[in-house]
Amino acid sequence: MSEITDKKEKSGRRRLLIWIVIIGLLAVIALLVIMGGGPGGILSLFGGEVGRRDFVKEMHELVLRPEDLSVAYKNQHDTRLSNNEVIGMMTVETGKRYILDTVRLDGWDLYMEKSNLTDFGPVAYRSRVEIFETTDGARKAFSEDWHWLYTDPEKEPDEYLDKNCKYGSECLFFLYDDTVPGSGTSIVQYDVVFRYKNVLVWVYARGSDIDTTEDHALDAAQLIYDRLTAID
Repeated sequence: MSEITDKKEKSGRRRLLIWIVIIGLLAVIALLVIMGGGPGGILSLFGGEVGRRDFVKEMHELVLRPEDLSVAYKNQHDTRLSNNEVIGMMTVETGKRYILDTVRLDGWDLYMEKSNLTDFGPVAYRSRVEIFETTDGARKAFSEDWHWLYTDPEKEPDEYLDKNCKYGSECLFFLYDDTVPGSGTSIVQYDVVFRYKNVLVWVYARGSDIDTTEDHALDAAQLIYDRLTAID
């Protein structure tokens, strides 16, 4: 009888241990969901998509800001870029199809201008970050089907400087060059667009060709890229 009782006790302890392990795993998953704001948050902790909660909380800090620069700049436009605002930038029908196709979640957009025009450096910077539900959604947003770089003929660059720059999984570096008639001075704009997992980034530096260089845009892109990888 004692041997049978001992076996029953051991079996009961094994079942109890299994249930403890199961409950523990469920608790860990629940914690990851709370920390990451959903499946995207869980994936971010295991090297997948950037988590929604972290991005939404930090997105206004991810863009390039005046304090990042060596001379004074002031914000002219510093705001959340919601899905409704994105739809408003397109036709309603096209905008809704875009949101549904890419499963865009949220974004932030900042534009700033130099406070003192006598300082060296670009006249203006712009930076934008947008998050999508999945990496595949961000990839679609960066594709020829949807990205303004491909869909808007008026935004075709004067020159592609690098179609495989080093930021993220997909990256384009290009130039717009407008010569001011009769002045001999060119206004240049260096743009970097890149995708990091399920986040799409756009940054540019614009000003005269005398005090605006490729490095201004590349340094800005590097800073945003470093911020993204830091929260992932």
